[in-house]
Amino acid sequence: MSPRCFAWEKYLVTAALLLVGVSAWLTVHRHERYVFADVTHADLYQLHDMARVEAFVPRGKDRLEIQVANFGDRAWSVGLQGGEARRVDGAFPVLDLKPGRHDYHVRGEQSGRELRLWVESVAAIPRPIVGGVSLPIAPDARYGIADFALPPSAMPARSLARAKELNAAAGVKAELPSIEKVKRIAAYLHGQLEPHRGPPSPHMRKLDGYGQYEAAMAGRSGVRCANHAEIYAFMASAAGVPTRIIDIAGRKGGVDLGAHTFTESYLLEQNQWAFVDLQLHLAGVREPGGRYLSGADILEHNLRLSGPRDLVAHHLVGSNVEDRAFGEANSLVAKLVPGTGTLIYHWASALRFTPVERLERLLLAPEPGYSLASRESRVRVRLLMTYLAALGVLVWLVLRVRHHLRRCSCHAKG
Repeated sequence: MSPRCFAWEKYLVTAALLLVGVSAWLTVHRHERYVFADVTHADLYQLHDMARVEAFVPRGKDRLEIQVANFGDRAWSVGLQGGEARRVDGAFPVLDLKPGRHDYHVRGEQSGRELRLWVESVAAIPRPIVGGVSLPIAPDARYGIADFALPPSAMPARSLARAKELNAAAGVKAELPSIEKVKRIAAYLHGQLEPHRGPPSPHMRKLDGYGQYEAAMAGRSGVRCANHAEIYAFMASAAGVPTRIIDIAGRKGGVDLGAHTFTESYLLEQNQWAFVDLQLHLAGVREPGGRYLSGADILEHNLRLSGPRDLVAHHLVGSNVEDRAFGEANSLVAKLVPGTGTLIYHWASALRFTPVERLERLLLAPEPGYSLASRESRVRVRLLMTYLAALGVLVWLVLRVRHHLRRCSCHAKG
């Protein structure tokens, strides 16, 4: 090989090794924002396959069309809140606006989904003012439920069949509302797994949710928070309640966080995600008005930024659910899910723990993370270094192959 060709190869190898070294150092030290990508609250809680409002379109001076998604209705019941409703046919509901500010109610005739809002219509204002919308407003939703919650069709057939048997034993029926399914599955699993709490076997990371349940019940492994989350998410998703797995990350008092995992279940009837944590004996936390708290709500509550103090927790006691004041459990929740932490939302995958799947997520699709602190993400820098390193190695390999197999022109001149 000529000196010039050798110099090029030497520079490529040096650059590739340098980039690989930096990336490896960041990985080993878990550098902040290296293993996940910052996203917004809307990205995680206003998903494109949830019922939502995409736009408000004025139709003349006294009519307002509400462009909704994922209702599936062609007929609507609309009117003033508490007043007489009228039927409207079409893809979207249209309100007949009254002068002044009024509360309106919309209901899909087929789906039964409801939307509440207030609209202020004044002659001096060219467009009506809308507020108090009971559904998320998301014209360009980035993710969907299926990105985070594994659908039953993607589950191993044997595990899915056994999970359905367990759900039947827990008293879960298709016609039950989502929150009732959540409470029954959580209570059943809590009672079954409570005697098996302890250090999990490393082999558990190779099993799906039902496999982990089976191993624990056979005495082959203990269970901790991540196992509770995997098992519950598998069972709930098998029962038709999409459930996603979330880790807590960040630093508190100079200590790295990453020692707790919990879940969120999507409640179809309320069109929202609910915090569920079997490790902390919780099958949900709700406000007095009936709205359930999500993981992001728990962060906000633990920083005391907002929210009512008279929250009710569905507390798990053995195989039973008891409603208690959330304050009785919040001291432990505040320690493991602190308001200063970052929530990491795992992608839905039946191969979540395989080396190839983990490498793919690390290099190509880092999982989204959310915190109450707005910080600049460094994930693009990490990705750039990783791709440059891979490109350098690839170019070097191409040069070597050409040198040995095709006798490149550089080698011929040498």
